[in-house]
Amino acid sequence: MTTAALVFAHLSKEKSTDREQLRWKGYNAENEFNRMGIPNERVRLTTANKKYALCETYPRTLAVAAYLKDDQLPKLASF
Repeated sequence: MTTAALVFAHLSKEKSTDREQLRWKGYNAENEFNRMGIPNERVRLTTANKKYALCETYPRTLAVAAYLKDDQLPKLASF
């Protein structure tokens, strides 16, 4: 890639607005799950991936089947 192309790519990058940043800061996974009726008798929340050790592409808070134990999740995540 040429220097000009790299400079253009860097300089033309859209800047996020304060409003967009606030949307992400205002996001709370537990609140969103609660809004959808989770947890319930069939689904529970877990923070088994809080440090992204379970899977770096999964969110920190997960909704999983209520009968699953956290120590079973690493085997499932490896699938």
